[in-house]
Amino acid sequence: MLHLTKKIKNLKLVRSMLAIVLAFAVLVTSLGITTILAADATNVWDGSVATTLSGSGTETDPYTISNGAELAYAITSGG
Repeated sequence: MLHLTKKIKNLKLVRSMLAIVLAFAVLVTSLGITTILAADATNVWDGSVATTLSGSGTETDPYTISNGAELAYAITSGG
């Protein structure tokens, strides 16, 4: 009976430690995602449309699209 009680206490300790590790992992992950989202929020397309694209659209000199405004121009102008 004493042996069974000791096993139960060990299992409770393991479960508690696992819960702490998982809670820490969730916290670290959510902080990391928040940091990534905050960094990307400065580079969000504002809905504007560019008026030109760099490049001539040929195989040797393709259009260069580097942001959302340029992509919107390429799509709407038939680029």
